[in-house]
Amino acid sequence: MSRREPLDRLYALVANEEDARTCRDISEEACREVPGNFFKIILANVLTTIGDLLISPKTVLAWVIGALAGLSLYLGPAIRADLRATGTPPPVIWAWAAGMLAMLVTLWIGHLGWSLGTNLTIKSTVGWAKGWALLALYLLCAGRGGDGGPHGPE
Repeated sequence: MSRREPLDRLYALVANEEDARTCRDISEEACREVPGNFFKIILANVLTTIGDLLISPKTVLAWVIGALAGLSLYLGPAIRADLRATGTPPPVIWAWAAGMLAMLVTLWIGHLGWSLGTNLTIKSTVGWAKGWALLALYLLCAGRGGDGGPHGPE
């Protein structure tokens, strides 16, 4: 069995194209390279998408802050006493969080009113969570500081 046969069979299943249409204007040698190039382009697009996610501030910032929050909750009191979560967040932060929740409910009502379907509603909800709700969580975490650190009240 040739090394290219499985690739050719997979290409025939995925692309579902006739040789006459695909290879009409190219040479026979170039036509043999079409299945390999097809999968190389798909792989390049997948890797590009992963790279875009890795440099996106929405993704990276959320993971970094989440990791730092987890680390400070786990090791914080052992390292510095003022890293303990004390007190309650200010009312402004709770108002912001309530506003973000109201935006989500409004988003759902809008999607129901326009009959946009479940898929688009889920996609919009995830977009809301990555944007506005994440900002509210940042503020909520920031409001749970200790005694103010070295520059705060003694």
